[in-house]
Amino acid sequence: MLYTFPGATGIKTGTTDAAGKCLVASAQRNGDELIAVVLHSQDRYSDARNLLAWGFEHWSTVEVVHPGEVLAQVPVQGGQQPMVPVEAMHSVWLSLPNQETYHINATLKFLKAPVARHQASGFITVTTPGQPAVVTSVQTMQSDAAAVHHHRWWIIRGK
Repeated sequence: MLYTFPGATGIKTGTTDAAGKCLVASAQRNGDELIAVVLHSQDRYSDARNLLAWGFEHWSTVEVVHPGEVLAQVPVQGGQQPMVPVEAMHSVWLSLPNQETYHINATLKFLKAPVARHQASGFITVTTPGQPAVVTSVQTMQSDAAAVHHHRWWIIRGK
């Protein structure tokens, strides 16, 4: 397999009475790495090649959330600005069937000024059908000081 399957990176064979002829094979293409596990097979090499080829053809790994990307705006009570943008603290990568959709839901805190840059402000949940949800924290992308109220005072002197 290492010489006949494009992108093959590793292989381990084994045979037991309980599992029969087995094979674990890995391959990498376009930045995606897949691992095929074949148990109790009559043609473990062909089965592994077919699984890997199917995976590369029908699945993709994509970065669906990037740090530095504005995900939402959070209200700031008493701030100089009514809202501050938030970003994910970490990237979120998903392996998805091609053409599959995903949804991003934000659960955000209401903040009171002063707000610090990189202040924790909630989390996002990324969901896609048939897979566990991925959750990551979000943080503010900028600070926001408390609003300064200027008062003018006049002293009037009478005669």
